[in-house]
Amino acid sequence: MMNRLNYKWTGAFLLAGALLLSALQTQAAVGESFKLGVLQYTILTENETGGTVSVERNGQLSGDIKIPKVVKKGAIKYNVTELRPFAFFEAGGLTSVTIPEGVTTLGERVFYSCKGLTKVTLPATLTKIGDSAFFKCVSLKEIIVAPECTAFSSEDGVLFDKEKTSLIFYPPGKTTTDYTIPDSVRIIVDRAFSDCRNLVNVNVGNNLNKIGESAFEHCNKLVDIDIPDGITEIGNRAFSYCESLKKVKIGNNVTKIGASAFKGCKSLVSVTMGNSVAEIGYFAFSWCSSLTHVYYNWDVPEAEYDIYAGDPETLVSFYPEENDTWESVTVGDQWQARGVASWDPKDEKKEE
Repeated sequence: MMNRLNYKWTGAFLLAGALLLSALQTQAAVGESFKLGVLQYTILTENETGGTVSVERNGQLSGDIKIPKVVKKGAIKYNVTELRPFAFFEAGGLTSVTIPEGVTTLGERVFYSCKGLTKVTLPATLTKIGDSAFFKCVSLKEIIVAPECTAFSSEDGVLFDKEKTSLIFYPPGKTTTDYTIPDSVRIIVDRAFSDCRNLVNVNVGNNLNKIGESAFEHCNKLVDIDIPDGITEIGNRAFSYCESLKKVKIGNNVTKIGASAFKGCKSLVSVTMGNSVAEIGYFAFSWCSSLTHVYYNWDVPEAEYDIYAGDPETLVSFYPEENDTWESVTVGDQWQARGVASWDPKDEKKEE
C-alpha cells in the first residue's frame, strides 16, 4: 500500500514539474527573436498551441517582399500580427511589400525613407498605422487597402481612413500633376503630401477643417493654393519649401498660421490673409525671396519673431484702411522694420 502511494506522489510531482517547466519555457520564449528567410521576428505571445510575432527591423531588404501570415519555429506556429516601428527603415532596395491578413499594427516610420518602394498592400485586419509610416518614400506610387478593412481605405492609390474624412497619405511617386481632394475630407494629416514633387495644382474643398504639420512640405511644383474658409489653422511647416508657389489666399476662418508655414517659398510674391488671422508663428514667411506684398484683412495679428526673416527689404504689409490698430502699431522686431501701407480690401485690382 505504501509503495502505491509513493508511486502516486512521485508521479504527481513529476507531472507538476513538467507543467512548471513548460510554463517557464513558454514565458522565457516571449521576447525572443529569430530569423526565417529574409525577415527577423520577435515572439509577442506563446502558449502550448501557438503564438504571435512581430516583424523586426531589417534595413537590408530588397526587391518584392510578401510577409507570411504564419511562421514556424520548432513545433510552434506563430501568427504575424505587427510590424514594429522602423521595421523597414531606410531599406532603399525594397520595391513592394504585401502585408498579410492578421496584421493589425504598423509601427511609426515603419517604411521611413524606403526610396525604391513603389507599392504597399494592406490587409483587412489593419487597425493602426503609426506616425510617418511612409515618410520619405519618394517613389511610392500606390497604397492598396483590402476593401473589407474597417479602419482604412484607399482610392486611386491614396490612403484615407475608412470614412474618407482624413487624408492620411498621398504617394509622392504618383505622376499626376492635378489632384482634387474629395469633399468628404475634413483633415489633411501631418506630412500627407510631403515630397509630392509632381503636383502642380491641388483643389481643396470647403469642407476641409485642418491642414496638418508639413502637410505639403517640399511640393516643389505646387503653383498656387487657396485655403478655404472651413480651415481654422495651418500647421507648422505646412507649405515650407514649396518653391514654385506664387500666391496664397488664406480663408476667413483661419485664426493661426503655424511656425515656418511658408518658409523657403522662394517664388511666393503675394499673400492675402483672411479676416480672422490672429496669430502668426515664427519664421512663417521667412526666406521667401520674392515676397513683396502681404495683405491683411483685420486687426494686427500677434506675430512671433522673424516672420519675414530673409525676405526682401521692399516687402510691404498692407492693412485695411481706417484700421486704428494698424495706425498705432509700432513696427519693430516682429515686422523686421518693413514698410506698411493701407489698402482697400474690396479692391480686386491690388498690385501683386
